[in-house]
Amino acid sequence: MPVLNEGISVGSEKETVVIVFAAIVPVIAFVGVIAAVALPAYQDYTTRVRLADVMVSTDTVIAAVKEYALSEQQWPLDNSVLGIKTNSTNEYVNSVIVDQGVIYVELSPESGTNGVFILVPTYDDSGFSWSCNESTVLASQLPVQCN
Repeated sequence: MPVLNEGISVGSEKETVVIVFAAIVPVIAFVGVIAAVALPAYQDYTTRVRLADVMVSTDTVIAAVKEYALSEQQWPLDNSVLGIKTNSTNEYVNSVIVDQGVIYVELSPESGTNGVFILVPTYDDSGFSWSCNESTVLASQLPVQCN
């Protein structure tokens, strides 16, 4: 009867095991380091994208605040004078509250972060501008429009 695997090494020799082990361990360590750096950066990126979506969904509220401020020459006191509900249809937003023209957007857990996205308006000769600096969201997670 012929032996089919004659002369084939199965790794039982000490030298083969050491060489294979020495080659695999650095590769595993390298993959671990890359994952440790890339995963948090990716998570911040996805949260930033979600908050950019929140910023787009607040465009109607921003437009209402601008319109009210121009027509009444003062900031709107609250949502009721704008005819805007506090609840939102955006899955990343729990509520939108306007107080003296400042827009407070309470974020839902689905947004990937905790806190309140705050848009503070200013008006001067160049027009309206909005600042996100008062937000309680991490600065690294704020949309590009806020930087």
